[in-house]
This record gives sequence, C-alpha cells and structure tokens, in this order.
Amino acid sequence: MRNTIVAAVCLHSVIAWSASASGVLRPRSGEPPIHVRSHRVQATLEDGIARTTVRQTFVNPHGRALEAIYVFPLPEGAALTAVSMVVDGKRLEGLLAERKQARRVYNDIVRSKRDPALVEQIGRNTFRLSVYPVMPGVDTIVELTYLERVPLERGAFRYVYPLATGVTATKTKEDFTLTVDVRSSIPLAEVTTSETDAHASRRSDSAAHVSIERNGALLQRDVVVVARIAEQRPKLVLRTTPDPRGGGWFQLLVTPPSVAGTDVVARDVILVIDRSGSMSGEKIEQAKRSANYLLAGLRPKDRVNVLAFSSDVEPFAEEPVAVTPENLARLRAFVDRIDAGGGTALADALAKSLDVPDVEGRVRTVVFLTDGRPTVGESEPDTIVRIARAGRSGGLRVFPFGIGANVHGALLEAIATATRGRAELFRPSGEIEGRLRRFLDRTSTPVLANLAVDVPGAFDVFPRPMPDLHLGEQIAIVGRYKGEAPGNATVTARNANTETTMTVVGGEPCSSGAVRDLFARMKLDYLEGQRRLRSGLADDAYYAALDRGAYSTSDEIVDEIVSVSLDYGIQSAFASFIVLLPEDRARIDPRDHAAMKKALDRVRAVRGDKAPRVAESADGVMSDRPYEGKQSNAAIGLGGGAFGGRRGGRRGRMKRYGGQGTASAVDQGLEWLSSHQVPDDGQWSKGSATVEDTGLALLALLGAGYTHQAGKYKKTIADAINYLRRTQRPDGRFAEDVRQHAIATLAVAEAYGMTTSPVLKRLAEGGVSVLAALVTPPESAVDRAWIALALKSAKTAGMTVDTAVIDRVLGWLTAATPTDETDRAALLLARLMLGTPEKSAVLKACEPVLAAALRHGSATPSTGDAGFWYFSALAMFQVGGSHWKQTNKQMKAALVGTQQRAGKERGSWTGTLRASPARSAVATTALCTMCLGVYYRYGKVFGTK
Repeated sequence: MRNTIVAAVCLHSVIAWSASASGVLRPRSGEPPIHVRSHRVQATLEDGIARTTVRQTFVNPHGRALEAIYVFPLPEGAALTAVSMVVDGKRLEGLLAERKQARRVYNDIVRSKRDPALVEQIGRNTFRLSVYPVMPGVDTIVELTYLERVPLERGAFRYVYPLATGVTATKTKEDFTLTVDVRSSIPLAEVTTSETDAHASRRSDSAAHVSIERNGALLQRDVVVVARIAEQRPKLVLRTTPDPRGGGWFQLLVTPPSVAGTDVVARDVILVIDRSGSMSGEKIEQAKRSANYLLAGLRPKDRVNVLAFSSDVEPFAEEPVAVTPENLARLRAFVDRIDAGGGTALADALAKSLDVPDVEGRVRTVVFLTDGRPTVGESEPDTIVRIARAGRSGGLRVFPFGIGANVHGALLEAIATATRGRAELFRPSGEIEGRLRRFLDRTSTPVLANLAVDVPGAFDVFPRPMPDLHLGEQIAIVGRYKGEAPGNATVTARNANTETTMTVVGGEPCSSGAVRDLFARMKLDYLEGQRRLRSGLADDAYYAALDRGAYSTSDEIVDEIVSVSLDYGIQSAFASFIVLLPEDRARIDPRDHAAMKKALDRVRAVRGDKAPRVAESADGVMSDRPYEGKQSNAAIGLGGGAFGGRRGGRRGRMKRYGGQGTASAVDQGLEWLSSHQVPDDGQWSKGSATVEDTGLALLALLGAGYTHQAGKYKKTIADAINYLRRTQRPDGRFAEDVRQHAIATLAVAEAYGMTTSPVLKRLAEGGVSVLAALVTPPESAVDRAWIALALKSAKTAGMTVDTAVIDRVLGWLTAATPTDETDRAALLLARLMLGTPEKSAVLKACEPVLAAALRHGSATPSTGDAGFWYFSALAMFQVGGSHWKQTNKQMKAALVGTQQRAGKERGSWTGTLRASPARSAVATTALCTMCLGVYYRYGKVFGTK
C-alpha cells in the first residue's frame, strides 16, 4: 500500500515503535509525537511528470529541544529533488552530498549540540529525515519536493497523493490544503477526483486545476486525481532543454493509436505461483486470490496454464489449455490446493514458464507471482536474467508481481526488462487485484513492440531496453543530445505483424527543468537497478548495507550514481540531503569537504548552540543511527570481519561449502523456529529452559544475517530481545542456570555487534558482568564453553572484558575433564575462540573430535547429538584443512538428511537428533540450523587459520 510522504511509519521500540498515522514527526527519545499544525501540498502534473511539494508545520509541545525522526515512503519510482526546513524563523536548505560524508557531518554536529537535518534513503522508496533540534514552543517547518512519473494508462493520468496508512489517522490542528495543476499535450476529456469537497475547474482544453481545503483535517484517505484524455490518436511529442555547457536533454512522448474492439488478440497466459516457505501466510493466500481473479478475466480465445513451484516445479498441464468452463474448474481446484513450503527454485520455474510453443497470431505472456528470492537451484542473478532474455527472442514477455517487504526487486525488474515486460512490486495488501485488472486490460490489445528511436545527435537514451507499449498508455523516452537541439524524431515499432512509423517535425523548447530532471531520474533508476542486481541482495539487506556504509565510491557504478545525483540535484541511495544556509547551498560544491565544514560552522553561528544534547529515553528506545560501532560493516558481511558473511558473503560461502540442499535446510529451519515463537511474547518453549531456547533461536536467526533492523524476521527478533530484556534482573542475570544465562548473553552480544544498538549494549554488559563475577567454575565443560563464547562475542562487539576474566576462563577450559565427544568439541572451540593455542596442540585436540564426527556421521541418525555437531563444526571450520573437509561431509550427511520434510514439523529436527542435554525441539533445531550456517556465521578471525 502506498503511504503518505508525511507518514511516520514504524520506528521500533526497544526495537519497534508502534505504527503511527500520517503527518507525524516523532522524537527519537520516545516522547509522544510532535503536533502537525498544517499540511499543505502543491502538485503539477504535466504529460506524465508530477512534481509535488509538501510543506508541513510542526509544533513541539514538549518543554525541551528534541531530535526527531520522520520516516516517509515516496510513490514507486519517485525521487526527492529538494529539502528545506525552517526553525524559529530561520531557513535552511538541503544540499546533496555523498551519503557517507553527509552522515559524518550530521553526526559531528549532533554530538556538538548543533542543528542540521539529514535525509537518507533507507529502503526501496523509503526515506528517513533526521531533524535536530526541534525547539519547544516554535514552529518547525519541513518542506520536501519530489518528482515522479505518472504514466498514461487506459487513457488517463492517475495522480495519487497518498495519505492512507492503515492505522489511526493524524488530524491537523489547522488546515490541510492540496492543489494540483494538470497540463497535457493531448486534449483533456475530463478531470475528476476522489474527494467530494474538491473543486475542479478547466483552464483550457488541455489544462485543469484541482483544489481542496479543510480545517482540522483527518488524514486517512488517499487523494486521487484522474485526468482522462480525449480520443486517443497516435502522437509523437518532442521536447528539448538546452545545456549551457553545450547540447542538452530531450523527451520524446509516444502515444500509440487506439484500436477497435475486434482487434484484440488472443493470448497464451502462463501464471507462475511461488509456493515456497517464504510465501506462507497472507502472501500465498493473496497469490491464490489473484490467480483466481486472473482466471476469471480470461476470454474464450485465450489459452492458459498454471505452474506452482517451490523446490520443484509442478505444472497444471504441459502446455496452455483452452479457456473452457471445464478447464477453468480444474485450474481453480489446482490453485486452491497450493500450499506454501520448501525452497524457491525461481530459475527452474522461469525456464519452464518460457518453454511455450510460439503460435502465430497469439501473444505469449508470463505472469510471475513471487517474493523473488531464489534459494534452490540456480541463484546467480545474471544467469537467471540470461534465462529470461532467451525467452524474449520468441516474443514472450514476463510480468513479475513481487509480493512482500523483502522482495529481490532488482532481480524481478531485470527479468521484466530483459523480456520487455514490466515488474510491479508491492507489500502484502489487496492492491494486487487492481494491478492485475489493469494488466489484463493492457495485454488484451495489440502493442507497439520492438520500439526503435531515431533522434539526431542522441546518446545516453533511457529506458533500456525500450518496453512494449500497450493501448491507452504513453511512454516517455529521454536522453542527451549533442550540438543543436534536434528538430525531428522518428519512432518505429511493430503492431502485430505490421511495422509502424511515427515522425515528429519541430521540437518544443522546455525551460521548466522537467526534461532534465526526468532524464536524471531514469538514468539513476537504470544505474541503481544494475548495482542492486550485481549485489545479489534482497532489498532490505541491500539498503541495510548502505545504511551502514558498506559500499565504496571507487566502485564505477557507485561513483557514477553519486555524480549524477550531485550534478542534477536528484537524491539517490548514495547521496543524502544535508541542510545549509540558503546562500551556502547555492555556492558550495558538495565534493569540497573543507568548504562543507566551513558552511556548517556558519549554520552554527546563525543558529547558536542553545539545544541540549540528545538523551536516550528512560524506557530505552533503541537508536537506529548508523556508524555507531566498528562491527557495522562486518555484520553485513561486505569486507569480512568477525561476523563473517552473514549478509553479503553468505550465498557465496554456502554455495562453495554447503550446496543448495544445505541452504534450503537453513531456510526451512529458520521458518520453523519463527513459527514456533510464542505469539506476542517473544519466548520459545515455555518451561524450565525458556531462556536457553530463546537465546539459541535468536542466535540462529542472527547467524543467518537477520537483525531487528533488517530482514524478514525483524519482528521475531525484536520480540525475542524484548523478552530477554524483560527477563533480565537488575543485577544483569538472565537466568539462575549458568548455561542459560551464558547463551542469552551470547545472543544479545551478537545482536549488539551486528547493530550497535545502545539498548542491546546495556543488556550484554549486564550479562557479561555476571559472568565476570563468577569465581568457581561450573562443573560442566559445555557450560564453561558457553561462558567463553559469550565473553568472546562481547569483546568482539567492542565491549570491555577484563583480561583477568579471560585468563580465568582459559584456566577453567584447560583444567576441564571432558567426559564425552560433545565436551571435547566444546572445549576445542572455546580454546580456539578465546585463546591462540599452539598449532600442534590444536591438531592433537582435533583428532578425537574428528574421530567422533566420523562415528556420528555413519551412525543411526537418532543417536546423533546436535550439541556435538554445533561445537565440532564451528571448531573444525576454524581449523580448516582435511579436518574441516571430513567433518563438513559427515555433518551435512547427518543433518540435511534427517531434517523433517513434511507436515507441521517441517524444517525441524524433531524426533531425529537430540540436543545436549536433550531439552526441546527448539534447541535441537536452532543448533542444527547454526551448524549448517557455519560457512558464513563467523570469519576465520579466531584461533588457527
């Protein structure tokens, strides 16, 4: 669902703040929201380009200065072009700077009690505005301008100013006003709005004005303005904007001809439904509803097939079948039986869907409903895109519909682009049905396919490649030109089996800057899509990495993205707005770091140093600031580090050492763990081992790279940490049992190391203080090992651990007498993690552990020990060499083959392996899942190489 630009969507308390309605500026420290005095919107919609300026006035009702956070989503494909704020009558204006530089400047000023604002992209279309200070008793004005494409579809431009958030709405204390000016190169038939109190007036045949004004407005419903054009005729419009340095920019608007109803073409529609485990819940139900809707919209002349896929691909039929009542009934029954479970063999499903015979006179279309994260079979994005591109040669088009918050958006867009289709990405909601309806309407008519553009002197033309153009649509083609402005342009395309040529003579000069800005936006879209695809990360992981600075400006694509952003003043993921005095914004080069510092000193001189330092609230609201700790990049896995490849390096290491079966087992294990967490409580397995089970489950999720800030298990992890936080006593103790306490301490220490959250740091420090105070060692060698692992994790995360405590625990490890294989493996791992023993001593200790691994790997599965595999796998991975190769082979054979594959226990190791000691299926499943993630959980930074 599209939310308002002024929505304060969920910030998280400890880890998740409750959802807020639109128009909220929320203090970082946890106080109630800052009031919205007024909310004013001015928009211009001209031939499919909309420029919207939002001006909000806030009043701080609290008695002190605050730092506030304001998270807002923009419409799909929109880009910020201007940011400004007014505090206490003083105006500051945004200047784009490279993202890391802007963040460093902002953090320096906040620590010095000064007052900039920073806008950063933190998600696919989501931005975060940090404002400091918001002074009490005076107006704080935030003004944002964004640019978006509003394409002609079904003969109408549909502009939406989104206000509906799905939660309790905000009410302005004074006015809400909105104006939209509509201009079109094609005469307008009518302009309508969704609001009964809106006033719409025609200014001419091709211009209209819409206005709304309300006092004390409840901001709960999207405002929609629909500008319908008159009878559609083929038209080509060429607009040019000169560049003072020479050459310039052009925009070519292509409007296809209308057709008679008898000209609609027959289609072969192949519907592909992802039924993997990650689609469970609302997503799979939504996909099934959408499938049934699509089936209902087919015509007798069409043919259809349905493919369901998870780890394998199950087609309804080997090739498309006729649309008859009997076949539709069978297809609906097939769809209704689809249930979520298994991995995601996206490449196999794509290849199967493209294997459709080419029948002359029929349009072949693939509709792909997926969350877009391949986990089984081929997973390299470049290879998958090549599979899609091979299908294009036969005229087949792929239309991916990405479902969920963690789609691999770059991959789905690349698949669509490779086949001249179109990807649509959205979060779980009911909107997919409407999008499918529009999709069916578009593809039921002939298209202009294989577009080719000839503009004299043109270069750097977008989009790439040119998409197909359907009835009722319009496409904007943009690019640069050399020399004089082009006076003509030609577009050739195919309409069914006929070649069509459209020519325009005489370009229209455009001085508004819209052509230049649209070119920059489309070029950035292309470059950022290439960068996301190359990263191999799903959207949430990709933007989490950016938020922690896990990128390099020496990367050619990143460097070009930054250059385009700064040159054109269009925000990208790698450039952020930071506010300066208006005169400095106009004259400062954002690449000049020294000049930026001087400009910020002038901000300080004008604003003064009267605001108090930002304090964390008493209830411990977790900071989401990046760059707070040295482990940030290591947590993502880009560039390595103590926390290995949990993000960026995970796939490569898993593929090299574990294989796809191992990857699928880990995914299924995590799904099982997540589904067995006590709802709205955060713990696992209520009983005597609750803290241990919760700590182990949390470690498994963290070990795969998920945190409370990023990934599909954000809420699961947040709830688990909140449970441990509630459980911890004032003295820092999580549980009386030393093993349970050590495991919980290890979990929160790793969570802190991956996020640098100050609340997690306090939890971990409390746990470490209890372990540091232990004088008498526990009897169990395994308990001593868990203590060592917890202390090492805390030290790695940057916390202070007394050397005397480390030496004491090392003494406990040396003095311990192992009684079984699990003890030996645990002691070996703990020594490697906490100390640096001699190589000969390490190899000597490895021999009995390896012998046990060979026995366990060939024994009856039920006699295996999950605790043994956990400690031995991590230890042997650190040792490497033949010891690791043999242990790895035995571990995979013992664990992958014994995981439950069906029923409600699917993904667990219930009834196969036992924990050490045997306590619960949660402990067993968590330990086994972590075993199979050994390839990326930790870098080889401990012990021997």
